[in-house]
Amino acid sequence: VQNGKTFSVDPNRIFTENGRNCGTSLEISAAVKAFAGQLLAMILAPDGRTLRGGERFLVAVHNNTDVSGKAAHAKAGDLTASAFVKLSGASHGSFHDQADGAYLSNLEDDPDNFIFVSTISSVGFFAEKGFNVVVQKPAAELHSTRCSVDDGSLSVFSAQNAIPYICLEADAVNGAFRQRKMFESIYTLLKNQL
Repeated sequence: VQNGKTFSVDPNRIFTENGRNCGTSLEISAAVKAFAGQLLAMILAPDGRTLRGGERFLVAVHNNTDVSGKAAHAKAGDLTASAFVKLSGASHGSFHDQADGAYLSNLEDDPDNFIFVSTISSVGFFAEKGFNVVVQKPAAELHSTRCSVDDGSLSVFSAQNAIPYICLEADAVNGAFRQRKMFESIYTLLKNQL
């Protein structure tokens, strides 16, 4: 609430200037920018732009809405692995502008469950374990005024600041088991990097 008005913001659209411009009222943009800076200083090193000493990547955890019971037209804006796919000029969802590619596993029967990575080097590791994997575009392709490209998300911020980023996305209703398996794979990845 500011000046008697109530505002709302998506907390995962505040980490870049462009993202804030896409979805934040000018009346609260300074407060939102300050809040984003405070969050980044807690999540990352105190400078809010780098990992802490010894950290190898940033892991985010997100639960998304189950799309299985929705009508086809209602699924287009949902965050699923297939929403990042673009074939022959036609997109399957609204997130393809941020993706460099997607691996859709035959072992994963729920498109709500996937791992989003900022570096192509980790795609094979997660694909071997049967996960859907989406790889983000390189940082150079994420500097854009288009809100579908630079949406202000932590993943875009991380790419723009050369921070390796992994997000574990799972269906909020039925994805707990898969998300637990995703966590286990993160621990394995860490052990492999020691």
